[in-house]
Amino acid sequence: MAPYRPPGSISTVSVTLVTEALRRPETMLANVARVARERERLAAGLTDAGWLVGPSVTNFLLARFPDAATTAATAEALLRRGLVPRTFGAGHPLAAALRLTVRDTAENDRLIAAANATAAEGAR
Repeated sequence: MAPYRPPGSISTVSVTLVTEALRRPETMLANVARVARERERLAAGLTDAGWLVGPSVTNFLLARFPDAATTAATAEALLRRGLVPRTFGAGHPLAAALRLTVRDTAENDRLIAAANATAAEGAR
């Protein structure tokens, strides 16, 4: 199937969700505003924990670390806490970064607490 799928194709589930969101613009705009607020709050919390967080206008943040080994140790520490960051393989331009999805307040609080804990452990 992969050879015939166009680049950047999306699932039918995603298409259905977007279609429903576009039919309810007030709900969609409220969600966009919520994500923007949480993104800023999450970025501030991670920055306060000592992480280098880049600017974002999306539903995720990119946190950079000194090297791929530090990134791997941080990802492992997050996984032990039940949090799953997006990692990038060796040789990838973002191998020393984690991609973190902006979620609801409670989940973002868990991530901020984990960032503080990993910094305290030296796994940062």
